[in-house]
Amino acid sequence: MNFFINIKVLSIITLVFTMSLLPNSASAQDIHFSQFYASPLTLNPALTGKVNGNWRLAGIFRSQWGGIPNGSGPSYGTPSASFDMPIFVGKNKRDAVGVGVAFVNDYSNGNLYKLTRGMLSVSYIKSLGENGKHQLSIGAQGGIQQNRGGMFRFSDQFTDAAFQPGVSSVDAGLNDQSKIIPDFNAGLFYNGQLTKKLTFYTGFSMFHLFEPNESFSSGNTSVLPRRYVVHTGVEWDLSKKVTLYPGLIYMNQAKNQELNFGSNIGFHLKNTPEKRTTLYAGVWYRNQDAFIAMVGMEMYRIRLGLSYDLTTSALENPNTKGSFEISLIYVGRFLSIGDNNVFLFCPRY
Repeated sequence: MNFFINIKVLSIITLVFTMSLLPNSASAQDIHFSQFYASPLTLNPALTGKVNGNWRLAGIFRSQWGGIPNGSGPSYGTPSASFDMPIFVGKNKRDAVGVGVAFVNDYSNGNLYKLTRGMLSVSYIKSLGENGKHQLSIGAQGGIQQNRGGMFRFSDQFTDAAFQPGVSSVDAGLNDQSKIIPDFNAGLFYNGQLTKKLTFYTGFSMFHLFEPNESFSSGNTSVLPRRYVVHTGVEWDLSKKVTLYPGLIYMNQAKNQELNFGSNIGFHLKNTPEKRTTLYAGVWYRNQDAFIAMVGMEMYRIRLGLSYDLTTSALENPNTKGSFEISLIYVGRFLSIGDNNVFLFCPRY
């Protein structure tokens, strides 16, 4: 009984703490997705292997401000893909080790500046309680990041609004530069089934633990600041046919902060383990920045999500066209695992 009381207290503290950190700015220096729950390994390393199946393949693409003319596609684009799987361990096979790999490519101004990351991810998932309805996991990631600059254009290369090729006096050796740096991340995640209809989850993750130097010049320092992430929410079965998925995520990096909160709702057309079919819809808000509308569908272990960011901040402009995301997840099974066996919870939508 005391265990469940403590979990309820924890959920209240987490929500209050996160809501108290209302940001003064909605900008962030690092990558971020509106469908953050559809990219688990870039959200929290502790989610590695947290899937009710034998493996998971996830992909997501974000296109931002595609209406700004630059002749090279979207102003900002972020494709990401990951693969992870659990390996069950322990006497009763209720614990698991999660292993996975994630790739991210983030480009701006039509590939003028590109960032590419490749990360190996590992986690340990511990079942708590006699029935395994509560789980605590810890995860870590390690890999490399490559920064690459293209042919930048500077003000002194323009004459009468016409671009004049040639070396700029302020180039400072930025053009066609590339640098590879090591990068490390870590995270914690807890989920617990409070009642038959209510599951609570919360997580904390840190990215760029050792704040690597991104500067192209060996004589200068440009630190990549740590990014802190808190995410929490519930899955609440209102009936056999309807589930509510409210949640929020808070991110802090240097002086930049971001808070997303909202809810999706799922309508279960079929709700059996092998033939689950669910339609999703939801509205989220990124504080002082944008409203986010999403729709999605899950059918036969395939999950598809679409979202659009409607900008409300000072960046609002008809030419920007907001931001668009598409996500796709496939959960594979080569062994028979039922929902009544080991359930490795991961936030669905």
